[in-house]
Amino acid sequence: MREWWGLFCLSCRFGVSLLLLVSAVAKLMEFGHFKKALLAHGLLPPAIASWISVCIPVLEFLIGCGLPIRAFTPVSEIMACGLFTSFGLFIAVSLLRGKNDTPCGCFGSRSGRISWRLVSRNLTLAGLSLLSTGKVFVASNLFAVLLLLMLLACLRGTGKDARIQPSLNNN
Repeated sequence: MREWWGLFCLSCRFGVSLLLLVSAVAKLMEFGHFKKALLAHGLLPPAIASWISVCIPVLEFLIGCGLPIRAFTPVSEIMACGLFTSFGLFIAVSLLRGKNDTPCGCFGSRSGRISWRLVSRNLTLAGLSLLSTGKVFVASNLFAVLLLLMLLACLRGTGKDARIQPSLNNN
């Protein structure tokens, strides 16, 4: 059983690492597209969006390089979890504000539009990042919270329109 768990954690670590590295390279190759995608969300001032559009691919690259190296455990896994959770929350806020046609920018111009499925994917990746630490107790508790958030995101996204609708009743 312990061998299986170790192999699973290693697979999670390398899978998340590869995803972060591919995402970082795609963003850096099409830097302008990622910056435009950040600005399209309407959540950040242009100066901060410019700064973040540089920091995120660099962080993704560094975390992606650090995940396969055991010497950086659990720091790189926790940072990956934080990054994916931040992405999920950023996208959820945009969706709740009605920005359903906004590009996600995850993989440069090859990225699709934001959706509740993308929120769920990011929260799942956050959970897999935690599981890759191999620390069952800590990872399972945090993963349970992320699964609950993912479930709520999925339930919120099941309606035809995921935007917050103003109430017509002025009671």
